[in-house]
Amino acid sequence: MLLFLGGSKESQQDFEQSNLNDAVFENLENNNQAARFVNDQAITFLNEYYTEGYAYGALVEIDSNEGVYTIVEILVESNSSINGYITIDQESGDLNYFADVDRENETIYTHNFLTDEYFTFSDLETNENGESILDIDIIDFVSNYDPSSAEGKFWGTSCGDAWSFPNGQTYKTCCYSIFWINVKCKIVPA
Repeated sequence: MLLFLGGSKESQQDFEQSNLNDAVFENLENNNQAARFVNDQAITFLNEYYTEGYAYGALVEIDSNEGVYTIVEILVESNSSINGYITIDQESGDLNYFADVDRENETIYTHNFLTDEYFTFSDLETNENGESILDIDIIDFVSNYDPSSAEGKFWGTSCGDAWSFPNGQTYKTCCYSIFWINVKCKIVPA
């Protein structure tokens, strides 16, 4: 709730209208930017997945080990929250990946359009700072990533080759990635 000290009711309404206009302008700007990348395949998929309506949010580019992608936030109109992300391959223009964030059930659903695989992640990892993946501003996170860390998979855990100590104990390094960025790595027994 906004608290106004002094001023008239009209100035409060002007302030609220100004904030609303800023939000509408930002949404229009995001929609215009995203429209350059979103093709018919993506629109058809999103129309079927988000039947209650959606809008595009912020977008960011990532140079991953698989290619250069534009990641676009998807906002569901019924609750105005970020619910999903699509990735568009900048070279081909194809929709390659989708992630839907279900904060209420603490679950993330992904679709790999290249292999037509669907995955559900309910054992969500935290990042190195202990923040839940659900609480991270993913666009901000991707915007500030270390390019050398974009070597993971689109989403989920992947492990390297096993290695051994002289005493025979065998381990491997496993990393949890979102949008190809390793957010947390740990050494586990192989």
